[in-house]
Amino acid sequence: MDARIILTKRKYEFNEITELFNQMMEKIKESRKTILSETAELHSILSTIPNGIALLDRKGQIVLSNEYFKEYFALSKEKEKYYWEVIRDNALNEKINLLLNRKQGNFIKETSVLNKDLLCKGKYIDKNQQLIMVFQDITRSKRLDKEKKELIANISHELRTPLTSIKGYLETLSEVDEESKTKYIKIISRNTDRLTNLVNDLLLLSKIEEQAGKTG
Repeated sequence: MDARIILTKRKYEFNEITELFNQMMEKIKESRKTILSETAELHSILSTIPNGIALLDRKGQIVLSNEYFKEYFALSKEKEKYYWEVIRDNALNEKINLLLNRKQGNFIKETSVLNKDLLCKGKYIDKNQQLIMVFQDITRSKRLDKEKKELIANISHELRTPLTSIKGYLETLSEVDEESKTKYIKIISRNTDRLTNLVNDLLLLSKIEEQAGKTG
């Protein structure tokens, strides 16, 4: 946009109006440059955030989104859509709709898309009457949590065998001869070592989980 009025000798009487118009056009031009620059900067910032981000207007149209969101929902870069055209989770869409209509507060909801588990956080921005959604990929953490539960269940099962053996041999130690006691003590020692290894596995699991929490 670069419109200006050029003065001629015949139109000198419009000098003041013309000057004001030209000043107005310059301000509009500068404002447009500022808006474009700020928009580009915003897109640049959003592209560095490792979460899917989408901004909806009050009608539910996606007016801004970053590359992670487009990747998660296979959204075309050329055309923005309404959220219900992109998100195929009825329960999540219901929460979005309630929040847009101010019938519900901010929400946190899990959803799955393209073999990924996502944690969605929705927040309404009163000033702009817009809704911002942030999608965090929790696929790895959910997988690790599942594996942890399975490992703990397996270790718990494995603990019962040596404990039962130790208990049984301890109860009979007082009723057997010295030769049998030596044999039973060796068995108890072997099962104790097994228990120690299982406990060490649990401690290692706890340490890995703690480190994952610090880096997650």
